[in-house]
Amino acid sequence: MKDSLAGLYLSRCVVLGTLCAVLAGSGPRLAAETSAAKVGARQYLRSTNVSLYTDLSTLEANALLERLEATLDLVSAYWKRPLRGTIQCYVAEHLDNWHDRELPHPMARILIGRVGGAAIAVRVVDAEKESHKIVVLAAARPGVAEHEVVHAYCGQTFGTTGPLWYREGMAQMLTSGHDVTHGLVFPAEIQECLTADKKQSLATVVQSGQNVQQLCDSFDDKTTAHDGLVGLVPDSAWNEADIQSLEDIKHTYAWSWLTCQLLEHNPNYRNRFQTLGRDYLVGRKETFSKHFSPVARELLFEYEFTVAHMTPGYRVDLCAWDWGKRIRRLTGNRPYRVRVDAARGYQASGLVVTAGESYDYKATGSWTADARDGATSADGRSQDRGRLEAVVMRDYQLSDPILLGCQGTFSAPGDGHLYLRCHDHWGQLSDNDGSIVVALTPAK
Repeated sequence: MKDSLAGLYLSRCVVLGTLCAVLAGSGPRLAAETSAAKVGARQYLRSTNVSLYTDLSTLEANALLERLEATLDLVSAYWKRPLRGTIQCYVAEHLDNWHDRELPHPMARILIGRVGGAAIAVRVVDAEKESHKIVVLAAARPGVAEHEVVHAYCGQTFGTTGPLWYREGMAQMLTSGHDVTHGLVFPAEIQECLTADKKQSLATVVQSGQNVQQLCDSFDDKTTAHDGLVGLVPDSAWNEADIQSLEDIKHTYAWSWLTCQLLEHNPNYRNRFQTLGRDYLVGRKETFSKHFSPVARELLFEYEFTVAHMTPGYRVDLCAWDWGKRIRRLTGNRPYRVRVDAARGYQASGLVVTAGESYDYKATGSWTADARDGATSADGRSQDRGRLEAVVMRDYQLSDPILLGCQGTFSAPGDGHLYLRCHDHWGQLSDNDGSIVVALTPAK
């Protein structure tokens, strides 16, 4: 694995009585007290919320601690609850140099070396009490530990992480670019999955999880078979079936990421999504369909539209559809005027058109679809960039786009609602500027 896409949250508890002894200690960060580590040497460092056991250099380990603290700040603000306790992390760059006794889980070598990372719920037992902790195992590749720390935060703070699609989509989204103003930032492996895959339906995404269960069952079998033997489950126990399960999981996680991006950043669904997420994490038996059934058709349309048009730079917020605009028909000769912004996708005109009928239009003003070319009228420039474009929607189906311009007449390709936009590449809307006003009347 190249990144944290296939990290796992393993909720099955294992008894780990040595955990406190291995990670004992408290107080301020200890990096200053640790001499410069030799390559591959293990060292223990501590920040406000993270205990780190690693073979990274002190400089790299401190940088990682800063990233993990920043991640925890982000997720604490998002879910509006501070982390409970501290998170214990094992991050290995040269895994072959680690002794079995230095790793805290029977499957540690496979989880770090083959999967990339995992957040494991463990039961810590000492002489007087029993408590639960989340232990992070991670390879030293960029983003892996950050991804797993999101799982650890949820598991340790709420006692759950929610269903697979939610926990993995959110962990990937929050650690791979949460600022929507930059558009969709596709991690390389996610882009590879999304472009190579047969498109997954929204229902398939929110019901996913079987492939993860298969891999967890395989881990259980390996652990049971190795019980009583010396050392950890060896890397040689990893087999072809595990490889295929992990490949399937990669694709599941990619589509979960895209779904969370849509639901979080599209203003039509953000409030419902955030409420659903809070319900998941506090243990309410809420379902996706219960929260989104009132807007199910709109959401399905926007999901499929996003899948069809997604590209690096695609802005989920700018491409949100106007579902609440009041609708009317054109009557008489008085022009109906509507403003169209350059930096958005299709925008509701507020008009219903009739198949075969013709409509006059006149667009005034200017907008910019490419700052290098400067402002243009609704006629646009080369390759029709910046040209006024229309589409007609009926029963959540779209007509072919209709390229208009500054002035003219068009014939409606079918009955439906008229939408307008500034023609531009779907991944390049955010640098557009300005708006025009379009006046429409029945054709004379």
